[in-house]
Order: sequence, then structure tokens, then C-alpha cells
Amino acid sequence: IERVTTGASTSEVTLDAATTTAGGEVLRSTSTGYVKADNSSLTSATISGIALGKGSESGPVDIFNSTGKVVDIGATLVEGTVYVVSSTAGNIHPYADLLTGERAYIVGIGNPDGQLLYYPKDLGVAS
Repeated sequence: IERVTTGASTSEVTLDAATTTAGGEVLRSTSTGYVKADNSSLTSATISGIALGKGSESGPVDIFNSTGKVVDIGATLVEGTVYVVSSTAGNIHPYADLLTGERAYIVGIGNPDGQLLYYPKDLGVAS
């Protein structure tokens, strides 16, 4: 994952000892390092950003966390679709795919180029 909006900021973080990423996955911070976020783990946590490349256990990885900027996560997204953190760690899926009782944590919206316009927002539990 290399393409981000010009002027977007990235940070290098350290992954948890049990976490690897292929890039394009949603991460959150823990006391032991960064891990893949899932909607059930976000009851008291927030997302930290999106991994921009591969990262191995306890290794560094760059993350994207620039609200209002665009990131290519390596998948083609549907324009205008709101994407949320999935129940599968690291993944996102359309808001419409949330199940009753799952946490609705918006990651962003698909833009006309099939990329993610990053706007993280916790909406609480979906009904």
C-alpha cells in the first residue's frame, strides 16, 4: 500500500508480538503494541490507523491516520459506501453488513476512484 493523499501524515508503530499485517488493515493500539482491530474489540478503544505495508510480529509498520485524506487499501471500494470495522480482525466492510449488536465504527467512505476517504467515527452499537 503506497498511495495516500499528498500531505497525509503517517507514523511508524510497533506491532504486538502476536500480530502480523499484510497492509491495508485497520489497527488499534494496546499496551503491548498495535493489533488488528475488530468491531468487538472497540468497546473501549479507538482505531489508530491503517497499516501501509507488511509488518511482522513485534516489528515496525507505517500507519496512515489522516482524517479527511485518501488511502488506497489495496481493494476497490464502492463510491459513496460507508465502510466500518468488520468482525474479522483488521478488515472493513460496508455499514449495511453490520449485524445487530455489532459496534458501528466508521473507517471512511468509498471515493470515486475506489479508494478510502478516511473519516473514523465511533457510532456505538448498531441496532
